[in-house]
Amino acid sequence: MDTTLCKIVVVDDEMLVRQGIIHLLDWEGEGFQIVGEASNGREAFELIESQRPHIILTDIVMPVMDGEELIRLVKGMYPEIEVIVLSSFSEFEYVRSTFQSGVADYILKPRLEAASLLAVLKKTAQRIPVLQQVDWRNDKRQSADYILDKLVSGYPVEYEAEALQELLPFPGYALMVADIGDEASAISRKEEWLENSIRSLLQSGGNPPAFRRLSTQDGHVVYCLTCLKTAWRR
Repeated sequence: MDTTLCKIVVVDDEMLVRQGIIHLLDWEGEGFQIVGEASNGREAFELIESQRPHIILTDIVMPVMDGEELIRLVKGMYPEIEVIVLSSFSEFEYVRSTFQSGVADYILKPRLEAASLLAVLKKTAQRIPVLQQVDWRNDKRQSADYILDKLVSGYPVEYEAEALQELLPFPGYALMVADIGDEASAISRKEEWLENSIRSLLQSGGNPPAFRRLSTQDGHVVYCLTCLKTAWRR
């Protein structure tokens, strides 16, 4: 079975909207992966150049660079990337004009819910040639990453303890938040450096290098570290 994930970038100037979308679905459990978020078109375009997502979920009315300009740029340089527009009722005229630029679909924010978003995403993913062999799974089991992300973010989630054993196999754990800035081109390099440092830290204390990156947003990255000892000495 092909396990290729459909990569998505979320673009909206409202942080609560972005976070709501990010925490709306068990993305990897459904065959998708959020590879970045941005508050305007300029930030989004930098992410798109570095991450090369398959699908962009974007608002229309944003500061610095709006969604219409972003769509024109993306479709001009990366025509293979599909775009889904997020809009309110009052923005429908803007949405209609974006279809001339080749957007795949649109979703009304006031009606945004998990089932409708997932349906639009799966329909759009089927248009992408590189994803044609992907098994769009109907398995609703929650991934361990999804459960852990919900717990750390303070969202309610039902789960079985066994589901987290693969990610947190030892009794001790800690959360680490690092400020890595918001320069898209440098994020992956800084994350690589951080992960090497975490690995060395754990091994120097006699612990297996077991850790997980939970999220990267607004210039911050969150890691969950697990260790054999319940007390951290460093």
